[in-house]
Amino acid sequence: MATISLQQQIIEQISEIEDITLLEKIKTILDSSKYQLSQDQISLVNEAENQYEKGEFIDDQAMDEKFKEWQKK
Repeated sequence: MATISLQQQIIEQISEIEDITLLEKIKTILDSSKYQLSQDQISLVNEAENQYEKGEFIDDQAMDEKFKEWQKK
């Protein structure tokens, strides 16, 4: 089943629910499924962004070439 189709089905089912307790439970599940980065992860993302801005990265083509050379060893 396609994602959009499944989302539409879930929305339709939720819109028909009148039980406030069930709706609150659904909201709790949805709220808890949001991914939160740890402070260490946020620091790593910031570091990676800074490296990118300074040009401290390698593009796919260059990495493929390095990998091929590594495989020959």
